Formats: sequence, structure tokens, C-alpha cells
Amino acid sequence: LIHLTWCSCFLSFVRAWSPHFARYECTHKFLTMAVLRLLYQQVFLLLLVTCCASQAEAKDILVLVDGNNDCCAGSMNRVKRFARDEKHMTVMNVVWSNFKENWSSGAALDDQGKQRFVASGKEYLENLPAGTNIYMIGHSWGGDSALRLVDAYQGSNVNFRLLALIDPVGTAGQRSVMVNTNYVPSKVEYFYNRYQTNQPFPVDFLANGKFLCYAQTCDQDEQSTHKNADGSSVRVSCEAYEVTCPGYDPTPKCKVVWRGLKSYLKCEPGSNGTKMKRAGHSGLATDGYVEESLKRIIDQLIRNPPKPPKRPNMYLKNDCKDSISVAIRYLDYYTNEWTSKCWFDFASGEGAYLSSSDSRLETTNTVWYTYAESYDLSNKWSGNDLPDSITRSCRGESLLMKRQDFVDSDGDLYVKFTCNDRRLRAHHNITSEETLATSWESLPDTYSASHFTELPLEELYFKHTHEETIDPVCTASETGEEDPCEEDAPLWGTKQEEVPIKVMTHLEDDNHGHGPS
Repeated sequence: LIHLTWCSCFLSFVRAWSPHFARYECTHKFLTMAVLRLLYQQVFLLLLVTCCASQAEAKDILVLVDGNNDCCAGSMNRVKRFARDEKHMTVMNVVWSNFKENWSSGAALDDQGKQRFVASGKEYLENLPAGTNIYMIGHSWGGDSALRLVDAYQGSNVNFRLLALIDPVGTAGQRSVMVNTNYVPSKVEYFYNRYQTNQPFPVDFLANGKFLCYAQTCDQDEQSTHKNADGSSVRVSCEAYEVTCPGYDPTPKCKVVWRGLKSYLKCEPGSNGTKMKRAGHSGLATDGYVEESLKRIIDQLIRNPPKPPKRPNMYLKNDCKDSISVAIRYLDYYTNEWTSKCWFDFASGEGAYLSSSDSRLETTNTVWYTYAESYDLSNKWSGNDLPDSITRSCRGESLLMKRQDFVDSDGDLYVKFTCNDRRLRAHHNITSEETLATSWESLPDTYSASHFTELPLEELYFKHTHEETIDPVCTASETGEEDPCEEDAPLWGTKQEEVPIKVMTHLEDDNHGHGPS
């Protein structure tokens, strides 16, 4: 801009003094063309810089999240060099307890550090220009922090193109706690997860390390041995006591070697064999095959435009005998704002996608909240005082809503509301109200006691629920599995007692031509 201003001023000077240069026509033309050329060059450079700056706004950022003791994502030098030098990405190295560069992880190993990471990470992401692509790799505690941040961030200005976890560790140093309480949201385009089962850390290193994953691509596997960049196994020499190693033969190998007319005995030491090199918690991050795989994934993602995440629809099913009304709160896809809607009415056995103005409701978040009640208010499905519940107002009514996050294989959100009227039918393998009311017309023409098996009376006991049941009777099924009330799980606030049931094992004709009854 300084050069542009200088050229403009100099051009004005030349034009003002042009009469004095009239007698020197050549000089006048030369100065004018020279200044115009400089002016055009500066304008071109200015436009070029502006264009490059606008392109740089939608940039690719690689974030390496270290675990405890600043280890070990920042040591993935092959990935860093590839991203910085070949793909011209911005490379950041942060720690699990704070989303800031040049920050040491000298923090207590508790959830406060991870909460600080999420808060500072959200602040950083919110200030990025629209269209920024995020590639995040977390190791150990850094893996858990990275997953929490991606799940918690609700902005639409960034694309989470890659989330890679290398032997992640959750609360109390455990893997199982983290795997059982977290999932990978659909906003992630590629999820990469590798874990080992050789040694602590984590404490429960033998536990399964696969997450419930809703990313567009889920790439999870155990890797307990080191591999070269080409995928071949890294092999090391066995110890003398490891007699089961492949190639174990410690006996020296000797042979006679002749030189002219003289001979001598040449011996070579035996071998203890070789074995695959076991991968540990810290070393897995710098494994040759892991780094090469991440380079390949990053290269593939950069070559292709970001894929928009699926916009999940919400499906509700009423599995009770009574009609119910449902209120929901969800993150609206079009407004990117949390919205409450009520009421959606469902008859007994009815299921449908939620819609408004003949179009299905769409969300950008796999977490949403529901509240439901039967028409006669005898059954309610609401939240409780746990953090997984919220209280929101809908049409002037304050509702305690329960968090839902079950995502089916098709990427849509499902909730099934069940109640304890199904308990009796479950014990008789009856699946519908119509089957429960089966009449004599559905029986075969002939029936005998041989169709039945005599059971001990104690096996025929069942839990009888009295009419004075208080709410909530049952909770909504979040996993799509069978109603928990079909089992002998206790119901909240219900009075129960065991009642013997007498089962007839003999049928007789009723003498009215109606067949066996």
C-alpha cells in the first residue's frame, strides 16, 4: 500500500510538471510509462495478495494433542513434516489440559484439565473463518480431550475432517470408562483409532478400545505390535530364554574351509530367533505404519472437498397401550439454534418421523432431549436431576427433558417409549394387543393336553403391579433394545408382590358347538 501511494503521488508530480517536459518528448513519455508500469505492478500485487489472503482463510489446520508429560502426539515428526512442508497446513501442538501452544501439561490428572481444554478449544474454534478444515490427532489423555472437544463444539464454521486417537485414556486412567460413556459424532468425516493391549497405560489396557462411531468413515483396530511404513512387522532379536521364538537355534554353525592345502574350522554363532516388536502406550504414536497411514488419510481428505455431515431425522415410537404426547428440544439444522417443539401426538403402536409443515425436522447434533406423557397423565417419561437432563419451557410449560443420543445404523435418531403394561405379555411371549385378545376362532379344530407342558408352580410366578403406580413408570428405551420392563427389573415407584398363577393344562368341549375352550 505504501508503494502504491508513492507511485500515485509520483504520477501526479509527472503530470503536473509535464509542460516543462514538453520540449523533451522522449523523457516525458519515458517517465509516464515507467510510473504507469510501476502503478500497474503494485495494483496486480495488491490483488494477488488479497486473493491469496482470502484463500488462506479457508485453511487446513493440523492439531496435535499431547497427553501427560507432553507426550507423544507432538513427536509424530513424519506427520508434521508432511502436513507443514508438503501440504502447507498450519500445524499446532497443544496439550490435553489446555488448547494453547507452548503450554506444559503440568496439571493434575483429573477432569478439570479436560474441561479447560474444551473451553479454550471452543474459544479458538469460534474465531476461525468459515470453511476451516480441522485435522486433530490426540494421544493418551490428549485423545480423550480431543474427542470431548469435537463432541462439545456446536459451531458450523469448521469441518472436522479427521479425528485420530492413538491409545486414548479416559477418566481415572481407564479405557473402558471413556469407551462406554463417549461416542464419535456424525460431524466427523474420518475417525481413526488405534490402541494396544500389551501394557499399562491405560490401567485396563486389556479392555476393548472401540467406540460407538457415527462418523462418515470409522477406522478402528487394535495394534499391539510395531509395523514399518509399508505395513510389514518390525522384528527384534529374541532373548536366550525365549526358546519358542521362530528361528530359535542357539547352536553354533561350523564348517571346514579350505585354503589351498590347508583347512580350518569356521563357526558362526547360533540365533535366538526373531519376534515381532511389541507396541507400548508411548511408542504407538510414533509407529511407522500409524504415521504413514495418517499421512495417506490426510492426503486423501485434502484432495477431496469436505463431505457435509448427515442431517439426522428424529423418529419416535409409542410402544404403550395409551396414546402419548411428546415434546422435544433439538439443534435445528437451518437456524443452528436450539429449538423446543411441542406437542407431537402418537397413538398406541404408532411410530413416525417428526415433521413440521410436511417436511422432516433435521438437526446437526446427535444429542437431543425429549419429554412425553400419556393423555391421562398416568405415564410420564422425563429426565431426572442428573446432568443428562435439562429443564426447558415449551408453550409456557416448564418440562424436565431427558437427554437422548441413540443413533441407528442409518444415521437417524430413534427413541422408543415403553410402559409396564407389556410385562404380562412378555411372560407369555405375546407381542401385541390383538394377540392378547385372541378368541376361540384362532384355535385349531382339535386340541389336547399334549400341546402343553406341565411347569412347576413356582416358575409361573410373575410380578403384579398394582394400580397405584406412580410416575415415572418406565424410562424411554435409548438403545433400541427390548423394554427393560419386560424383565424383572424393578420399576420406579411401583408396589409389587408375587402372585401365583394357576395354568390349565386340559381343554374340554363346551357342549355348545364352539369347540375346545
